[in-house]
Amino acid sequence: MLKTRVVAGGFILLALLLVMASFGGWVIDNDILKTFGIPGFPIRPWAAVGFAFLALAAAAPILEKRRLATLLAVAPTVIATWTMLRYMGAIQIELYHPFFPNQLARTGLRYPGLPSIGAAFSLLLLSFAVLLIPHRSRRIDDVSILLAGTALLAAVAGIIIILLLPAQAGASAEFLSSLPDSLISISIAFALIIPRSERAWITILSGGGEEWRSFRRAIPAILILPILPSLVATGIVRHKLLSDLGADVAVVTGNILIVGGLLAWATSRMLQQQGELSYLARALDTSNVALVFPNGVIAHWSVGCERLYGYSREEAVGQRKYELLRTRCAGGKRPDLLLMGSEYEQELIETHRDGSEIHVIERQQPADMPDRESMIILKLLDITERVHAEAALRASEQRLALAMAAHEVGVFEWDVASGAFHWSPGTEQRLGFENGTMRDFESWRALMLPEDEQSVLDTITEAVASRADKFSFRYRLRPVDGLSRSIEGSSQCIYDDEGNLVRTVGVCLETTERDAREAALRAREAQLRSILETVPEAMVVIDEHGDIQNFSSTAERIWGYRADEVLGRNFTMLATEEEGQRYATALRNYVETGKTTAVGRTVPGTGLTADGRVFPAEIEVGIARSGGELRVTMFFTDISERLVTEERMSDLNNELAHLARQGAMSELAADLAHELNQPLAAVSNLVATARMMTERGGDPPAIIDLLRMGGEQTLRAGEIIRRMRAFMAKRDVDMQAESLAELVRDTVDLVMVGTRPFDTRLDFDFDPAAPRIFADRVQVQQVLVNLLRNAIEALRDLPRAKRRISIRSRRLNDAMVEIELSDNGPGIPAEILDNLYERFSTTKPESGMGIGLSISRRIVEAHGGTLVGENLPGHGASFRFTLPVAEDNPGEERA
Repeated sequence: MLKTRVVAGGFILLALLLVMASFGGWVIDNDILKTFGIPGFPIRPWAAVGFAFLALAAAAPILEKRRLATLLAVAPTVIATWTMLRYMGAIQIELYHPFFPNQLARTGLRYPGLPSIGAAFSLLLLSFAVLLIPHRSRRIDDVSILLAGTALLAAVAGIIIILLLPAQAGASAEFLSSLPDSLISISIAFALIIPRSERAWITILSGGGEEWRSFRRAIPAILILPILPSLVATGIVRHKLLSDLGADVAVVTGNILIVGGLLAWATSRMLQQQGELSYLARALDTSNVALVFPNGVIAHWSVGCERLYGYSREEAVGQRKYELLRTRCAGGKRPDLLLMGSEYEQELIETHRDGSEIHVIERQQPADMPDRESMIILKLLDITERVHAEAALRASEQRLALAMAAHEVGVFEWDVASGAFHWSPGTEQRLGFENGTMRDFESWRALMLPEDEQSVLDTITEAVASRADKFSFRYRLRPVDGLSRSIEGSSQCIYDDEGNLVRTVGVCLETTERDAREAALRAREAQLRSILETVPEAMVVIDEHGDIQNFSSTAERIWGYRADEVLGRNFTMLATEEEGQRYATALRNYVETGKTTAVGRTVPGTGLTADGRVFPAEIEVGIARSGGELRVTMFFTDISERLVTEERMSDLNNELAHLARQGAMSELAADLAHELNQPLAAVSNLVATARMMTERGGDPPAIIDLLRMGGEQTLRAGEIIRRMRAFMAKRDVDMQAESLAELVRDTVDLVMVGTRPFDTRLDFDFDPAAPRIFADRVQVQQVLVNLLRNAIEALRDLPRAKRRISIRSRRLNDAMVEIELSDNGPGIPAEILDNLYERFSTTKPESGMGIGLSISRRIVEAHGGTLVGENLPGHGASFRFTLPVAEDNPGEERA
């Protein structure tokens, strides 16, 4: 929308520039500006005035000043109407011409001040188009765009005609628009069309329905009709068929008929479509549809919604739907309105006015309407009865399942002709068989104990012979796990018309000793409790021999084995040979002693996948024993990716710290070079002096003294380089006892090498109770370098005599010593203080990376300490950090 408004504003600006240029032609009496190079067709002064008002009126809606647009459009409407009536002779009063009377007299035109008929026609069309803009109706807006488009086409046609007419076309100038008129009309028409292009006739052009076909039929008329009156008038004047007045009347009448016809056609189309929309709206109103704003406030409440929820339209509109209906999601979540530009569906539970609950499916669809606040269409489907029916069915099925499970009841159907058996889900498993084991009469018969088989067959034969409605049975199944199953039940007989048994439907109940079932139940419950003791990743259950009894799907994914490939095999196959032996030994020791340290804690280990890959793992163990059987449940977590990530993060942090040290030394490089230049220059001068004295036979003690001083300067330069190399070296962490005072002073010497010109005063106060720390020397130096450089930077704006940095230490307890570095600078800005330790937060935008304090804090925390920064009362800042104390060796005196 913003882009189209900018473009429309550009066309309005162009129109105003054209108006000023052409009107300026009258001001300076320049025919080129009046006609834009087409002799005999000048813009008329009142036409320029009308187009100026019209351009401003077209700009007003872009600035959301719709009422101002109506007021401004009145002026060009009056000018155009007066012109039409004057040409028709309906008005004899001449419009006052305050503009350029002498120049107008020279034109030879009948009404030189008034617009031409073509210009008046364009003014009238465009004025009507502007006057329709305040009506926020899509159909009226389409009419406005149609009028602007007609004016656009008429202006284009006018340009073509005057370019084809011979120079100084004479009477044609009374009818045709001048080139300035046409260009201004085109600019204003585009300014009116572009902001609404997405929904007016460009929208029609993109469709293929009735609107497109109607518009396609109207295109020839729109193109030809605006040109026709001017062409006819030109022919009439040339052939002198009518007087000039008669030609004027004919042109004006033709233009009025054309405008009236176009308006009548557009109005009829609009009314027809409005009627269709009215029928559609009434039909939609009976459905369960609501319109809400993005904040949930109801904008439209259909009759269907009134019936569904019991709230009238007056009660609902303006309320928040979810609050009014006390809405909640079926899944327990809060209901949400969609993000505009997408569609969404959710199942909701809402409250009727009478307090009853309604289950609905709410389908949300955005309704993005130009020039209006976006809305959301809610299509509501009442599923209350379905939900209740489903709930009742689920409850019934649950009751039946619970009853069958509670009594271990199985339902079966026997088709006599095919011999097929169909068992209710779980029945065969409860009997100790896999699904499909008793799939037909012969497989079922084969599983019965021989001593019971004949008795069951005789019972069936007797029932069929007597046409009994049902029969009862009792038999035992062969043992599949060392225990036979006792079954009893009854079956309903179904016969055909000839009395033959067709099928039976019955129930069966296992009556095996209850204690066996209870023992199995206790074993399952104990195993379940062991599983619940841990949070499973990959679960492996083994027995006291180490044979795998259960292998979860996650374990299949980690190891690459299918469950059927490992069940019954020893669990040591899941680890390397060395780890497997360790696991087997731990299991054996527990079986023998009943003691283990593995339960209740996470132990490290490794696993061996099917493809030979060894992966690190964390293992948690749960143990359960029931009925004399041991079950060990192990949960494995593959930590390969975590270890790789941790190692990578460690490397990155070390690399970042190293880069920070290099950055710090890079900033000090120039000062270090200057500092090194002094001892090296001194060495050069001293050696040169000693050589001259030697050549001249000078005093040997003096020569020796000069060489000694040169050696001292050399050592000084070497010490500076050594400190710099030690600080910048990339190496592993080296924790050892260090002298705190020596470490601090070495660091100060390293940093202050390049800051001597600043004349900063340094005060030291070391607690003798904590002379040594246990730390990595370079990492602690890096912390001190960062803090010192920040303090020096903060003191730059102070007078040299007032710059002061203090470094103190004090022992906090037996384990930690605190080092405090403070300055008397301006302190830390409030906006930085809240984000002091975040990376890339800095007070030095041009030179600082903002990672020094972040790295320093990580280093201190890695040593087990803390780093705290704060502003001092009045002025200045202070940073305190703690490090572990290194106890003196026995017999070593404290410094």
